[in-house]
Amino acid sequence: MFYAHGVHGVGVDAVVARAGVAKASLYAHFAGKDDLIRAVLEAADERDLARYRAGMEAAGSDPLARIDALFAGLDAVAGAPGFRGCAFVNAGLALPDRDHPARAVVRRHKARLRDLLLEQLGDLPPDEGSRVADGLLLLVDAALVAGALRPDEHHALRARELARLLVTSAGVGGK
Repeated sequence: MFYAHGVHGVGVDAVVARAGVAKASLYAHFAGKDDLIRAVLEAADERDLARYRAGMEAAGSDPLARIDALFAGLDAVAGAPGFRGCAFVNAGLALPDRDHPARAVVRRHKARLRDLLLEQLGDLPPDEGSRVADGLLLLVDAALVAGALRPDEHHALRARELARLLVTSAGVGGK
């Protein structure tokens, strides 16, 4: 519900009605709506990172093939009905308070995704690996945002072209 309608577009009453529980039950597990948003994002973090990892690993051992697979997977996700962009970008933008408990999950997710991208690149000098992983993360975010705004334009495939340039400029892939 938070993904489909935004974190501010869903009230506690709607959550308890959808879950079929009493408010007391909800509050027995979560301190409030902010804690529930945090928990939803934590679950999405695990799910999304596992999906990214599985897609890349299925592409074989070549780092460039793995990055290609990531962006092909993003294109498929962006083309699915109900796609509204990156849940973490959406929540981060909707929650301007940097101390909101969900903002920590957003930061952690992006850091974990960057680490996963760095891991997929293989052995690069630390500065070069950081540069490429940072660029790939930026392309992932851009592809997801653009895909939400203009879903029929396959922005993730365009981002894949840029990712290939970035990765090959570091001497990675194509082996």
